[in-house]
Amino acid sequence: MPGLDEFVFAPDQEPERVYLMGLGLPGVSGAKLEEQMAELAELAVTAGAEVVGSDVQHLERPNPTTIFGKGKVDELKGLKGDLDFTTVITNDELAPRQQRNLEDAMNMKVLDRTELILDIFASASSKPRSPSSRNPVACTARRDAARRYRCWRWSATPTRGRAP
Repeated sequence: MPGLDEFVFAPDQEPERVYLMGLGLPGVSGAKLEEQMAELAELAVTAGAEVVGSDVQHLERPNPTTIFGKGKVDELKGLKGDLDFTTVITNDELAPRQQRNLEDAMNMKVLDRTELILDIFASASSKPRSPSSRNPVACTARRDAARRYRCWRWSATPTRGRAP
């Protein structure tokens, strides 16, 4: 995750090439999922990214390790070379462990919808405005970063989550 003072997609740089991934679970209609993926594409473009492709994997339940199945992760690694993208954005919120495992498996940056939205708000709030308009975005970004750090720290301790 980028630092609080840097953006995921820098507006003054060449657009980052991204691939969008969604997860189709039982009970979610195809039309609803298609609508969510179209919205995710619009969010990515708003953030300054270039969308090079998208896909949806249908599963009974999310894989607790990577959210997607191993075959889909391997497929994304293969597509990375063909489509030349550097980031995967998921439609579903990732647990810190899932995000880290996906980044390690694919050797690229992985974001979820929440991080993308926070990046859009952070870049919008960096424009000259009153100082009070930046505080809610900074607070939300800090809370999200702290939550992810706590979860990562909890999963990384050898004492199974107890404070060292």
